[in-house]
Amino acid sequence: MKMRQPPPSDPPAIQAGSSNLITQTREYAVITPLFGGGVTPMAADPITVVRGSEIRGQMRFWWRATRGGRYDGNLAAMKRDEDLIFGTAASYDKDGNVQGGPSVVQIATKVLNKGMEVAPFRVEPARNGRGLQVRHEEQSGVPAYAAFPLQPQKNELTSGHVILRKVRQGVRFAMTITFPTELQGSHGRIPIEQDLMATLWAWETFGGLGGRTRRGFGALKPLKIQQTPVKLPTSADIEDALYNALDANVLDGEWPPSVPHLARSDARQLAFMREDRDEASRCWSLQTDAYMKFRQIRQQSRVPGLNAWPEPDAIRQISKKPTRRERVIAKFPRAVLGLPIIFHFKDHDEPGDSTVQGINHDRMASRLILRPGACDDNLYVGIALVLDGPSLPPGGVRIKERQNSPTLQTELTEDEASTVDVLAGKPDILQAFLDYFEEYHS
Repeated sequence: MKMRQPPPSDPPAIQAGSSNLITQTREYAVITPLFGGGVTPMAADPITVVRGSEIRGQMRFWWRATRGGRYDGNLAAMKRDEDLIFGTAASYDKDGNVQGGPSVVQIATKVLNKGMEVAPFRVEPARNGRGLQVRHEEQSGVPAYAAFPLQPQKNELTSGHVILRKVRQGVRFAMTITFPTELQGSHGRIPIEQDLMATLWAWETFGGLGGRTRRGFGALKPLKIQQTPVKLPTSADIEDALYNALDANVLDGEWPPSVPHLARSDARQLAFMREDRDEASRCWSLQTDAYMKFRQIRQQSRVPGLNAWPEPDAIRQISKKPTRRERVIAKFPRAVLGLPIIFHFKDHDEPGDSTVQGINHDRMASRLILRPGACDDNLYVGIALVLDGPSLPPGGVRIKERQNSPTLQTELTEDEASTVDVLAGKPDILQAFLDYFEEYHS
């Protein structure tokens, strides 16, 4: 079998038609484990741990998120400029002319430290002596709640053929990025240098590498630009620094309605965890703990273990099964935290597993982003960000397992929100989480 070889370290020549090219080298540490990102699903690539094509894909998203206001809601115009900058597959129009082409942004990567693979879970004999059970490896530094997709599947435990999925810790890399200073776009001249500096800032601050970056995996710490150490804000200054950077890097204007994006500093979109930590993993674990408890909080009631959220009883009611409380709120507010959501019921008189997903699009990424923010005083501050944009997929949501599932309601009234302790009467779930996040303590 022919062994795969890493790509060349130097960027390929740019066919941009411009002599005004800028080349910049940046160095990063990946401060939380890298989840996936390779040729095998949910696995880091052992040959090319960090790929330029992956970074360019991330930059597409953050370019839209920072510069999309330029287009006054015109999605087609934004897409044309995006393709000019980041490239698109070549095709032919009706006259036989070639449309599309390569990106004018060329990225080459060099891995400085591949890090090491760790498995967040282990498998051991069950206590009752029957079969296998899964145990979280706390020393892996990966919160169990964040890593749940990496758990061995039930059929693996049953068959005994268990795959211990791994993440990669301690990765460091450098990237060389080359681009023209400007380009002629659909709205006139595109200031590529300004656009990409804003894009890179957003990616470094709120994005990352690999999968599940919105839940903290693959977070980045910029180390050097052109061999000059990056000056980060201190833990005391990070809030003001990020709001100032939003104003500097996010354009005014109207985004196309389907495009998630950052907002300027006058919008309530950020929250900071006041308990800073001296390790990124400890900061991330605290953030994940807050998110888990917000999503899974139990109600103070006479029924032990009763979920505070309305969805379980709403599913019971739709399925014509006995409900657990007198007042059933037939709504699914946690849909705004990302789709699909799978609800497990254990008792024999309960509904079967129920999947809440989009009607026209199964999946919907959450607008909520969690990550540890690196500071200059060697501390890490928990950051929660809520992107502007759609919370639900077009067409609404339904229960997958029910052929005649109605379109589910998701928005709570203030009165309904008052029944969920963690919301404190706030019907906006994402804003309620930002408040909860800032008040959370270990």
